[in-house]
Amino acid sequence: MAAARSSLLDMSMKRWLKYLFIATIFGFVKAHQFIRLVILASLGLAGLWMVHTLAQDYNKIQTGGGDATSSGGDTRIFKRSVEAAQSHRIDWETILSKDPASCTRSFICQLAATDREHLSKEELLMLELSRDTLEKESWASKELQEAINHGQKVKQPNQCMKIYKYCPFTSQMMLTLLKMFSR
Repeated sequence: MAAARSSLLDMSMKRWLKYLFIATIFGFVKAHQFIRLVILASLGLAGLWMVHTLAQDYNKIQTGGGDATSSGGDTRIFKRSVEAAQSHRIDWETILSKDPASCTRSFICQLAATDREHLSKEELLMLELSRDTLEKESWASKELQEAINHGQKVKQPNQCMKIYKYCPFTSQMMLTLLKMFSR
């Protein structure tokens, strides 16, 4: 009788150990999903911060961009006016170094993949500003050149989102954010 009771306790103990083991594994799986969610959220916030920084630089160029001409209250910036505005250069090194999701690269790639006649004047300006940086030999210019090359190789702009898969934004979404934060 004591042996039967002892074997019954052993079986009960083994069952509880199995439950405890399963609960531990389940806890690790849930923690892993939570950690992935936290990382994804932080990458999203970093991408938004990068867009905010780019919008500030864009706003500096647009409001004080050298010899920009005014036509009916509309400020227009041309390539020569951007080149003349040396004090209002976009700091691509800072933007790219603080962009873990590669949204800047994805944005430039998508712009380069789009036919020029389908780009808005703001998109053309951003593409010209990024190409302006290519003249310098720096880490940022190499990264931007790579993004432009990817854009020229793909057939559709949305293929750039597959290359830069950590950035969930389309070029239209990023341009809207740029306009929103630059005001």
